[in-house]
Amino acid sequence: MEKQEWLRQRKVGSSDAIVIMGCAPRDWKINTPYKLWNQRINDTQTETNYAMEKGKFYEEEAVQWAEDHLGVLLERQKSVNHTDNDFMTATLDAVSYDGLVTVEVKVSANVRSQLLKGVIPSTYYPQCQHQMEVQQSRTHFLVGYVPGTNGDPGEGAILEVKRDDKYIAEMVKKEKIWWDCLKSYTPPELTVWDYEEREDELWEKAAFEFLMLEKELDQYEVIKKKRDEFRERLIELANGRNSRGSGVKLTQTFPKGKVNYDVIPELKLVDLDKYRSAPQERWTISKSG
Repeated sequence: MEKQEWLRQRKVGSSDAIVIMGCAPRDWKINTPYKLWNQRINDTQTETNYAMEKGKFYEEEAVQWAEDHLGVLLERQKSVNHTDNDFMTATLDAVSYDGLVTVEVKVSANVRSQLLKGVIPSTYYPQCQHQMEVQQSRTHFLVGYVPGTNGDPGEGAILEVKRDDKYIAEMVKKEKIWWDCLKSYTPPELTVWDYEEREDELWEKAAFEFLMLEKELDQYEVIKKKRDEFRERLIELANGRNSRGSGVKLTQTFPKGKVNYDVIPELKLVDLDKYRSAPQERWTISKSG
């Protein structure tokens, strides 16, 4: 698949906005910008769970409930792209035929409970703002729906989500940064959730030995600095002449300098990236906590 086509299919959607804005719950498998980036780079599919399957199964029923309570005819499952920011897209659960009203439904008792209290769940706030921005709708509603049992009708709650232009501006900025990371194959900044917490004995022992050796290396650096100071003193005393004595020999050489490829005019228009070797795995260890 061509790279541009690959990227075209991986625009920033409204569900991605939840992750990019740092609103994904801890128990979501994809809950950080890095994990989302890694999923796209490796072209892996999102694993479905019971809640997702349930939401998909009852989505039409929930949209029908919203349609009845709003008194507005709604078009289902419409995919739209942003008119200016080509990296932004959204698949709307429902939208009025004039495009001015958008609806996002959640088949969730918890969401319904929060909406009944007049609270917009923070997890889905960026998703709603993203959809409003992409569709440019004037009014947006979030629905929490609980299917009925034993022939009883389902119960829902609905609340309008006001457009927040300041929030949207910040969201678009962050989404663009993440999109640029995807295009350049550059990982976004890691968060604490991108690290696996280790408390097992083998890890603890290895970490302790590493930190002890790091402490010794710190002492070595102090000694090395003192050694370098005396090295410079010997060079100064040599006064530009090869010298030897007291077990030390000082020899002057003139090795070739490194090539500065940035100043070569013939290479200005050459894409050097295609000549790079494959990325090499590298681990960086640093002190934590």
